[in-house]
Amino acid sequence: MEMLPTEVALQILGYLLKVYLKSVRLVSRRLNSLSIELLFDKAFLSPHLRDLEVLTSISNHPIISLAIKEVVYVGVFFWHGPFLRAEPRSDRKYYYARLVEDRNTLKTSEDFTITCKALAKMTNVRKVTLANYWGHDYKNLNLPGSSRLGGPLSRQWRKDVVEPVGRPFVNRRLDGIFYDHGFSVLCRAISVSGLPIHTFLMDFADGDRETRGLSASTFLIEPSEFGEYRNAFRYLRKLSLCLNHMYKPRERDIFMDGHVAKLLATATELEELELGRMPSVPLNKFLGTHTWPHLRSFKLWECFLPGTDVMDFLYRHRTTLKTLQLEEVFLVDGSSWSSMVKEMRQWMVLESVSFQGSRQRDDGPIIHKWRTPPSDKLEKYILSGDIDLLDGE
Repeated sequence: MEMLPTEVALQILGYLLKVYLKSVRLVSRRLNSLSIELLFDKAFLSPHLRDLEVLTSISNHPIISLAIKEVVYVGVFFWHGPFLRAEPRSDRKYYYARLVEDRNTLKTSEDFTITCKALAKMTNVRKVTLANYWGHDYKNLNLPGSSRLGGPLSRQWRKDVVEPVGRPFVNRRLDGIFYDHGFSVLCRAISVSGLPIHTFLMDFADGDRETRGLSASTFLIEPSEFGEYRNAFRYLRKLSLCLNHMYKPRERDIFMDGHVAKLLATATELEELELGRMPSVPLNKFLGTHTWPHLRSFKLWECFLPGTDVMDFLYRHRTTLKTLQLEEVFLVDGSSWSSMVKEMRQWMVLESVSFQGSRQRDDGPIIHKWRTPPSDKLEKYILSGDIDLLDGE
């Protein structure tokens, strides 16, 4: 191993479990250096000061800081009620002290400052992920509902007294877990640090997407700050975003005015785009009429859209798209999936496709009744061209 080229040695070490890699580090300085690249390729941060202190330590390490390729922001806050029920009283005081600490951290924007400094030192970071949960802390505790989701990374928090929610310490309970604060912090920190981020993802706990996503107000960006968000999106090649579908009617104008479209158009090198729970606005308003010249994968889920909007977008990207997933997409204009896939087949050559759960309006006497076409037949037809699969559709 000592004589092998670095690329070959890393490939071999990559097959080892982490428990064995930790032992390999003790063999020699070179293997220790190589193992660090595999053991410490990801750093976690959260809005909690204790976690930010750990991030600072990682970024100040001369070797580990350069091994970090991905940063995961666990954007979960805590409801201030549980400390009243905590026993003994010492736990109650400790929990309350942490809540006050978090509130002061946000008030002074200390989390943003620390994140900026850390990213500037971790120069090889190319991927950022927004998460709304910290799985290993809660998945085996039999807590009800969303209490399984979230949690500071610090082991000092008592798991039996915490109950996570998605927003900072406030005077009333808010349901749902949102990503807004983490999205804002990461975008601005990426801009300040100057990192060319290639992948920006939103992760979900066990695929649970319900009431979790970006609020519409997140995209109401001041003109003076818009440049920072553009810098964060400029080098993206892969983007995954989900919106919180519980937006207010007046917030619809934010999407209609093209705030999201202007931001996405900045990512001129985009290759993969995933959007979930889009608002009920025309697709050309939400995404604009921009064409990404390298887009090869497009995923859309839980949306109500006119079929004509979908077809217009796909036609603009017909020469580059290879992967298409339109899952739980409801066609609201009377279009049918069978007619749409017949047209797609004429000018698209796809390698992978999915229409799982997508529906169309039923022509029957019941208004707003939905019909689910056989997605498996639609998928096989668009890949094989066997017209018999669509007989009767």
